[in-house]
Amino acid sequence: MLESVEVPEPSTPKPLSDVTNYTDETEAILSPLSKFFARSSNLKTTFIQEYLACLNTASKEQLMELKGIGKRRADHIVALREASPIQLV
Repeated sequence: MLESVEVPEPSTPKPLSDVTNYTDETEAILSPLSKFFARSSNLKTTFIQEYLACLNTASKEQLMELKGIGKRRADHIVALREASPIQLV
């Protein structure tokens, strides 16, 4: 018992104008996304620089106020800073 199977007709290629419209629409979507990712990257870089500046200049008490840095880490950061041959202003 064989069943008949319908074979679809081969599709015709899309006209070049449709491809151009698709490209324009894609660029319209990707352009804001690209800007968003660039701004996100810049924001992340700025945040990291400010955090490192804080770690390099904050007192032991200020370090202990930061989330995730307890007394041991604050002591270690201060000791590393004091032992460093590079003195930050």
